[in-house]
Amino acid sequence: MPTAQELLANAIRPALNHIGKYSQAAEELLVGTAAQESNLTHRRQLGGGPARGLFQMEPATHNDIWTNYLRYHADLSAKVTSLLSSPTANKVADLENNDKYAAAMCRVHYLRAQTALPAAGDVQAMARYWKQHYNTYSGAGTTEEFVGNWNRYVRGNLGGGVAPGGTTPAAGGAAAGISGSVGKGGQNSPDDVGTVQRLLKAAGFDPGPIDKKFGSLTLAAITAYQSTFLRTPDGLVEAGGRTISRLQAGTPAVPPTVQPIARDPGAGPGDLAAGTLTWPLARNVIRRNSESNTFGPVRRNADGSVRNHQGWDFFASPGTKLYAIGAGTVVFKTGDEGDYGVQVCCSFQFGGRTLYTFYAHLTTVLVRKDQPVGLNTVVGTAGRTGNAAGLPHGPDDHLHFEIREQPMLGRGLAGRLTPKAALGTCPLNVPVASAKPS
Repeated sequence: MPTAQELLANAIRPALNHIGKYSQAAEELLVGTAAQESNLTHRRQLGGGPARGLFQMEPATHNDIWTNYLRYHADLSAKVTSLLSSPTANKVADLENNDKYAAAMCRVHYLRAQTALPAAGDVQAMARYWKQHYNTYSGAGTTEEFVGNWNRYVRGNLGGGVAPGGTTPAAGGAAAGISGSVGKGGQNSPDDVGTVQRLLKAAGFDPGPIDKKFGSLTLAAITAYQSTFLRTPDGLVEAGGRTISRLQAGTPAVPPTVQPIARDPGAGPGDLAAGTLTWPLARNVIRRNSESNTFGPVRRNADGSVRNHQGWDFFASPGTKLYAIGAGTVVFKTGDEGDYGVQVCCSFQFGGRTLYTFYAHLTTVLVRKDQPVGLNTVVGTAGRTGNAAGLPHGPDDHLHFEIREQPMLGRGLAGRLTPKAALGTCPLNVPVASAKPS
């Protein structure tokens, strides 16, 4: 059983430096993750579960990182590979006793979140980040456990720790309150706006740059956060109110089924109405008219626990034409690989941002990498590849469709947006027809 200091000195710091991802925030997040996941003791999951090593990474997660992330990042992949105990080592087995390799894989797992790490010293923010991106909202761990295990296994060993509220003195404003209101119609003093921006980012709701300036991105993040616990979000964070209290306490926010993103204020009444966006099919309706085929925490595992769905499943018979929803470029395409099968990903512009459409389970891709595409360019045809191959023919034939903030993502909702954010409505029961060129 290594101490926290020993794990930092002998594994975490060398691994982070080796792969070029060192920061104080990263090393603290990793040692906190190990303290929470294994108590710096257990190298095999208690109860006979599959997780391995001090970071308790499951083989399925480990393999998905290699399949869907590292193979697209050659330089990082080579650096992580060089940490294996031998060139022919079993990677999953190395998770258990090769702490440098396990630490590197833990850091890569967090890299896939595509959001800034919590500030060094802010243990409450670390706990929320771990919960959202490592344990996830379907996991059994809690932020309170994370802080408790930090105090138990890390605090004294590193010569510092957390105050009763869960932050170190270095955390600064992360635990601070606000003196006035922030948001729609608020007073929006720069210091208060900066505090709310930091708290929103720590909770997993991106307000854009932490610039102490209130704008459309900060408003969108406030509204998205409030939608997880308020029936009618008002976009306003008031001093002493419910929203700031939850943010300060680090209360986990279950990702909403619909998480809004900000439009460019000059975009007009809507991109669909303006003719700059369209639908991916001529006839668009959710598979089986089932909410479980929409976006977010809408599915259940056999044990009743919640499971996320990362996009929308549109009913689409094999051979159905699939269209680009906006002007952009083909970022990547694949053959029949993994659960997604045949895939294609294209960029497009929305609300002043570059986003990406992702189409999966295709029969064929009809465009090439780096090819420009326009509105309604045919990018491929629907199919039954990947894990769709095992579904019954007929009503379960479908296109899996995602909107992403980054083209390459792993599992989970991080980096993904509900398609409703761009398309405006979810065709759960009533099909939406979209005129396409003949």
